[in-house]
Amino acid sequence: MTISTEQPVAHTAVPERPAVLGPLVRSLSPSEFNTAMVHLYRGEVSRANTWRTRLDGTTNWAVLTTLTTLSFAFSGAKNTHVMILTNSLLIFYFMYIEARRYMFYDLWRSRVRLMETEFFAEMRDFPVEAMALVSSRQHELACNWKTYADNYLEGYHIPVGHPGLLRLLDYKRYIATLGKRHAWIDGPFRDKPSKNWQERMYQRLMRPMHGFPEELEGAWTYVHLWPCTFIDIYPDVIDTWQLLPDGLRRTRSEYRIYHTGSQTLRDRVVRNLNMRVNWKVMDEDVELCDDVQRGLESRTYERGVLNDNENAVRNFHDMLREAVPGIDDRAS
Repeated sequence: MTISTEQPVAHTAVPERPAVLGPLVRSLSPSEFNTAMVHLYRGEVSRANTWRTRLDGTTNWAVLTTLTTLSFAFSGAKNTHVMILTNSLLIFYFMYIEARRYMFYDLWRSRVRLMETEFFAEMRDFPVEAMALVSSRQHELACNWKTYADNYLEGYHIPVGHPGLLRLLDYKRYIATLGKRHAWIDGPFRDKPSKNWQERMYQRLMRPMHGFPEELEGAWTYVHLWPCTFIDIYPDVIDTWQLLPDGLRRTRSEYRIYHTGSQTLRDRVVRNLNMRVNWKVMDEDVELCDDVQRGLESRTYERGVLNDNENAVRNFHDMLREAVPGIDDRAS
């Protein structure tokens, strides 16, 4: 009888992987989703603008090459005209490059358009026609209008100049998205309650107006329309104001307040708290702008560079240079 020496093979039981019933990552809150969409939108606009600025480059090459070729070909009787045929090949190559660049520009432009129509277009449903003018106010500012516009467009001074605003808004997510003739600035709310009792009460009681866009509920939004129109979009009220130059060092500000007309106790309290916070911010801005104007006029002032947090200011200055050619030479 033969006895087998082989050992029985041991089979290790492999535990079955549990079925995944849902996503492994948590879903984004509305505020986080809106912030992510804003970052994505900024990136898409930046890519579209990059390819748009490249479009005219090859056209300029073609024009310059043609002018140079024709000038050479017809400048003397002995100059060969074969250069014109060579130039035609160069123009064909340049147009090929430009067509390829336009293909990439159209790709990023279509993505931006998709986001504008499918995400941001929901703001069109906001019942602006149902809002009423409830208050107006004027300020006399002892500074040039551009100084106050610069102040509005950059949040770099918020930690130093606006302690109340810093307690309400998340400064790290204070982002400016640029357009051709406007700037859109998002100031998301902090999750942490403010130490100031009035600001803390506003955080607790604030609720959006009827029809207010959901994607804007978790922030105070600031909009600049070239050259000097400004819109402050709050969930409970909307402010609009204009800067009217009244001389080299004088500016008149016209300020208007709109809301849906709700007269419930809660809404009236929230609007009153909002006004208290923002009147203080405006007073702080007036004082800051007065100091900046004096600094600009001092003999020790020297122009410097702008950092990444001042991208809206840089965009505003570029529009100024376009509207007033040579403005840098006059300022030097």
